[in-house]
Amino acid sequence: MYFIFRQTDDGKVITKQIGSLSEAVDDSIELNEELSLRVIQGFKEGRIVTLKNNEITLGSVEMFYGIPRSEPKKVKILENSLSYLAQRTRLLDMVDFVIYTETNNKLNSKGYFITEENREEQYLAILETGNEELIDLLEEFLIAKDLISPLIDAKKRHHKIFEKLQQLDEDSEEVDALLKG
Repeated sequence: MYFIFRQTDDGKVITKQIGSLSEAVDDSIELNEELSLRVIQGFKEGRIVTLKNNEITLGSVEMFYGIPRSEPKKVKILENSLSYLAQRTRLLDMVDFVIYTETNNKLNSKGYFITEENREEQYLAILETGNEELIDLLEEFLIAKDLISPLIDAKKRHHKIFEKLQQLDEDSEEVDALLKG
């Protein structure tokens, strides 16, 4: 069994396993066993392998949003999480976000600073004013908040998955469970 390494225009090395030297192509190069093993180890570690002047350089580990590419299950989980987040983002009309921000700012300028902790009291305070314009503004704020909440939840979900992946071993049962979904 032989390994053929080919250098791309950007200096990266591509490998191909072949059964005999007769399968080699004209632009292939022959490396001694030590260099071949070094290249193979670099690939296994997910490193960027470059060849320049017949010198092999093992660069940094290729990363996918902070996860080494040498951990394919974790990369797949992160890809799935990002896809889920992207789907939620596409559902969000940016106008809803602008309306949410604008109505929140207007409520703030009228002295109503709505937080998770005080939201019920603030809602009641606005309703008790009897001011229809202020109540309409609150209603517009709440509708917009409901529309953007799925995106916020998806972002929180993604962040939790990312944090968990940072601490798990690629071959752990938890990674396999996350991969299954």
